[in-house]
Amino acid sequence: MDGVAEIAKSIKMGPGMEPGTQMGPLVSDEQFRRVTGYLESGKSDGATALTGGGRFGDRGYFVEPTVLTNTRPGMKVVREEIFGPVVVAAPRRNCKSVAVARARTSRSGARAACLDSRHARTHGPCMPAPGQAWG
Repeated sequence: MDGVAEIAKSIKMGPGMEPGTQMGPLVSDEQFRRVTGYLESGKSDGATALTGGGRFGDRGYFVEPTVLTNTRPGMKVVREEIFGPVVVAAPRRNCKSVAVARARTSRSGARAACLDSRHARTHGPCMPAPGQAWG
């Protein structure tokens, strides 16, 4: 996960029209509060922000690109789609079955993937959308 965290850390945040910006702000204060609420929920449930985890800067609706680890299936950040710059990661025990189970229990038809240390897929497609998981 360190490689994913390094990529997230390297994303240049800024106004959408500014040259070099790779990620702009969220669309509204409502969405900003929703995403930061998910991050707070994840942390209070025991998740760890490997990188990010909060507001970027002191103006606008910017949220740091975040990688959450130490997650469990029952956590809100795992079960629900965040619609923000957040990756929710879990260890690869039986990745294919975990990914399928998580995708099937998602209320929003979220997707899941199994990646190895080289960020390569470790399994073929697991199931069709919605609730799609792929390897």
